[in-house]
This record gives sequence, C-alpha cells and structure tokens, in this order.
Amino acid sequence: MKSKSLANKIISEEGLEIYYWVTWDKDLSKEFVVLHPGSSMNHSSLQNLEQKLNENGFPTIVLDPRGFGFSYAPPKPEYFKLEKYSNDLKKILEKEGIEHPSFVGHSFGFMPIIDYVAQTSNAKDIIGVCASYNFSKTAQNKLLFHLFNRFLRYFEYAGNIGTQTAHFLKGEKRTYPDQSKLEGKSDLEVWLSIADVSFREIKTHIVSGIEINKWDITPQLKKIENPLLLIYGSRDPMVKEYAGKYIASLVKGETSIEVIEGTHSLPITDPEKVWKVMKKYGLEKH
Repeated sequence: MKSKSLANKIISEEGLEIYYWVTWDKDLSKEFVVLHPGSSMNHSSLQNLEQKLNENGFPTIVLDPRGFGFSYAPPKPEYFKLEKYSNDLKKILEKEGIEHPSFVGHSFGFMPIIDYVAQTSNAKDIIGVCASYNFSKTAQNKLLFHLFNRFLRYFEYAGNIGTQTAHFLKGEKRTYPDQSKLEGKSDLEVWLSIADVSFREIKTHIVSGIEINKWDITPQLKKIENPLLLIYGSRDPMVKEYAGKYIASLVKGETSIEVIEGTHSLPITDPEKVWKVMKKYGLEKH
C-alpha cells in the first residue's frame, strides 16, 4: 500500500481530490504503463501487478479512482458518469506530460481507458482484464445481475457492519484496506476487503457501482485503433470470453484474447498469471 503523503493529485472539475502515484527512476524506461483498478478497489489492488511491471523496467502510474481509496467522492450519481472518470485520467496524464502510455484496466477500469483513448488517441496499447463493454449485456446470468444491482448489492452494508464489529471486538482501529495482501486469497476475502471501509464509503461504493453498470462503451470502441489484449478468467461469474469477442469485432486495432484459470478477481488474487500473459504478448519487448 502506498502512502497518501507520497501521492500526487489532481483536482477534478467538481473540486474532488483524485490521488495517484508515479513510480519512475533512472533505471526504468520512459514507456509508462497506467493501471486503473476495478470497481470499489483502491490502488493497492493492482500493486503486486504494478511491482512486476517495475521489476521488468516499466515505470507506472496507478490511481485511486474517484469514490475509492483516498479519492473521496460524495455518494451522488452525478459524480460517477463515465466522462468524469476519463476526464480524471486526462488531467493526470496532462499534468505528468505522459505520451502514448500502455494501459491496464481491471473490470470497470477498462471503460474509462477506452473512453479516454477514443477521445485523445494517446495510447500505445491497451490491456483489459475481465473487461466488458456493458456489464448488463455481458452478464452471464442476467437475472442474477439485475437482482444484484437492485437488491443484493446492499448486502455490502451487512459486510461493513460485520467487519467493523470484528475490528471492535479485537480492539483494532479500522485502517485503509491494503488490497495488495489479497494475492492468493478467495473472492470472498476480496469482497470482505471491499466492505472493510467506513460506512460513508460503503454508500459511495453502492451508488457508484449502480451507475457504472449503466455505462456502454460500444461507440468508443469503434474508434480504437490501438493493439488490444483482453484477458479473462475461466471461472469468472460476471464476464466471459464472449464479451471480448464482441469487443474485438468493434475495434479497428489488432485484438488478442486469452482465457486463463481464475475468477473476476484475477489481477488481484493471481497477478503472476496476468503478468505471464502480458509477457507472452510482447509487453516486455516494447
């Protein structure tokens, strides 16, 4: 987990503080990789994957998306439109002067990347892990998806009460959830980490999640000419390979699709597998 004191930040058009971290030194190249976490995840969820990139010579930028981690946003739907997230990306890259980076987006994190690149063409290549173009359309079980989005999502309140009670009984103070410790863990443990935040943040997670599930990046995908790598987990209950095949049919750039053992938490619980696929398709040769 990275320190807030070492973070950079931009101020969004609504006055939100969006935090991000830059890792670069003289031993790394200047070919940046920008990592965008999934819904309700903070920067530390991709920290282990980021470290593998750094170890192989790539400087990185990773952010706490608005509403998650240190980047607080009020629990109001208007703060969680797609263009808000892509504008945050744009401000970060303009501030840092980064041209033609590679992008890695986990789950919903793929969508602001596509929206940003469709507008700016400022990308080398794009890697989407468990990526969708519209979650309501690509959900394997649409009935379960709609039940989750309308009712089951609110179970996060129960998870929050449970985690806070556990902290209280153990005499612990709730801390910023370090999701880098989830490597090798189960999806249940990932969910408990999402719930282990303040009650205020849980409400933000729920509101933002409902808004994110309304997004559709089909028009933006038709403008993408960059090479695209899509990685899916074989046991992902949310997004399957067919989502990638449809994405591939829309974009103009060359697209590769790889299915590996894992679930929707793939880059969090098994970043080594994701890195191996990225190497296989040539990221280390750039």
